[in-house]
Amino acid sequence: MTEPARAAQRHALTSGRTTPARAGASTVGDSSLMHLQLLAGNRAVSTMVAQRAPFAFAQRQKHPGTVARSAFAQSVFEQLEKRNVTADGGALFLLNGQNPPGLMAAVDQVAPLRELGLVGATGPNPFDGPRLATAFQASMSGKSADGVAALELLDAYRSYGDDVTGFWRDKVGPISAKRLEQLLLVYDRRVLDSFKRYLEHAPPKVAMKVGPILGKLFDPDPKDIELEFRPDQFVVAVTIRYPDGHDGPAQWPMGVMIARVKGRVAAMITARGGPWESRVEKSGHRADPSKPGTYKLGKGAPVVGPFWDAAQIRWGAEVRTVAGPTGPEVEYRTDSGKWVNTLKLKKPISRALILDWQKILGRPPLVPSSWTLNPFGPRGYQVGDTDVFIHTTQPNEDQYNGKLEEQLDFSHGCIHIKPSDRDRLESMKLLKAGATVIIRPYRRGVKEYGKPPER
Repeated sequence: MTEPARAAQRHALTSGRTTPARAGASTVGDSSLMHLQLLAGNRAVSTMVAQRAPFAFAQRQKHPGTVARSAFAQSVFEQLEKRNVTADGGALFLLNGQNPPGLMAAVDQVAPLRELGLVGATGPNPFDGPRLATAFQASMSGKSADGVAALELLDAYRSYGDDVTGFWRDKVGPISAKRLEQLLLVYDRRVLDSFKRYLEHAPPKVAMKVGPILGKLFDPDPKDIELEFRPDQFVVAVTIRYPDGHDGPAQWPMGVMIARVKGRVAAMITARGGPWESRVEKSGHRADPSKPGTYKLGKGAPVVGPFWDAAQIRWGAEVRTVAGPTGPEVEYRTDSGKWVNTLKLKKPISRALILDWQKILGRPPLVPSSWTLNPFGPRGYQVGDTDVFIHTTQPNEDQYNGKLEEQLDFSHGCIHIKPSDRDRLESMKLLKAGATVIIRPYRRGVKEYGKPPER
């Protein structure tokens, strides 16, 4: 690969785009500036963008309980309020391409909706996702000054083009190891991936300084990791069936899990806990809000136990149909290699029940060749010594494997996450035994959300 091609690839890696189909520089209307943004990096167009960015406008009058915002930040905030995050004219459209100080100022001022912006910047979008996500992460970490410096360094990384050695020498070389760690901690992981990939081009002394810092970020000590679960960070519109039988709109909460390393936001995913009001379901199972508190995370492992019928068998265990006295029966293979009839379990499971579960999950009414009915998914992470686990579910695993949208449902007290997010956090080595888990209480309840859903 030629050096110009490598430079373009580096920018694609750190901009979240794999093709130069669109730069998405929202504050710039002509294609020439968008082309410059692709080739030279955002810093190359920051000066031109800044001339049009309305950050100098007077701030709004500050009222009790509100954030004083510039006219521009107010326009971004209003788009977030409308949940117009990634569409043309939306919040990320407005923020994209802004100069580092202006971008950080606006992001700081859109609190308390920064989390919504980070969700949009992390997912697929036509904008400079890694740069925008870095700004949101720095702001949510309370490190706006570090965010400005990190964005300027990222823009320099791109603007150096094929002279990546020059970037490491000129821009990173003079930064102390302590200061460099502070900047690297606020970056979106996609930026760090690119830095790691091209560190081989750095002068030896610079590589010796940067390498160990990146190593710790890619494999953080559990004592430096914090996972905060907020059960109702967002409110989403749903359609439900009311007691009188009619279908109508309702507002239900959606939570988030924020992962921090050394106190700085490293990732954020959507998550769902138990309902906002305790109840006993028709099945006899009790559903409770996820218990607030501070805990230590356990090691990821298959969850097996009699608390749910289908959880008595490990996810992925080999399954077969055998002849029984009165008809076909089902056996599963234990980890020791022994075959056990499902009718011999503490809570017996018949073949007919397995077929019913398959139908409920929208699968063919056949006995599966491997056990994918465990409601905790392939593995779960126990929260402290409680009965709360961070885990996926069978429907979400099916959606993930089928490349469909993963739709989170409420738990009975555990914390549900998407399989794609589980894989992401695991790849970032953030789901480590010994990490701190903080579960927050619901901020609102029945008055705002109505009765929790029945199952």
